[in-house]
Amino acid sequence: MLVPGLLQTREYAETLIRRAAAADTPEERIGRLIEQRMTRQQVLGGDASVSFTAIVDESVLHRTIGGPDVMLGQLTRLREVTELPDVEVRILPLGRGAHAGLDGAFWLFEMPKPYPDVAYVDNLAGAVYVEEDAAVDRFRQAYHQLSAMALGGKEAVALIAAATKEL
Repeated sequence: MLVPGLLQTREYAETLIRRAAAADTPEERIGRLIEQRMTRQQVLGGDASVSFTAIVDESVLHRTIGGPDVMLGQLTRLREVTELPDVEVRILPLGRGAHAGLDGAFWLFEMPKPYPDVAYVDNLAGAVYVEEDAAVDRFRQAYHQLSAMALGGKEAVALIAAATKEL
């Protein structure tokens, strides 16, 4: 439904954080949440870079978050991160129909041994971390299905470029 936090621009992230915050949330708290999200992005593209693959539904490219200028900046950022060596952005075209991600977004963390792989789901009820092997395998299978259905490389960049032109 959204661009993953590690790939968000400050303006896109701020729009989402403000929208999700309760009406009485102090500005200081909102500012900290925005800074935390931006700081986490440092894991991409540096000397200690992690490998990151995002599978994004095509609808995300067309959902205008924060207005046309914010969305234009976000699509530009999404296009730019496709050039980072350890980042892959895959776009799941709308025409692909039903898929394993329709129940909601999830993260799959493949950890170095001896740590177990972890699946993570965030929703209105809170965060859920899954470490049990059989349950993580279900997420892994869903990820592989989504990855096979999604477009990567130049095809993903072309979809991002087309959405940019629509703005």
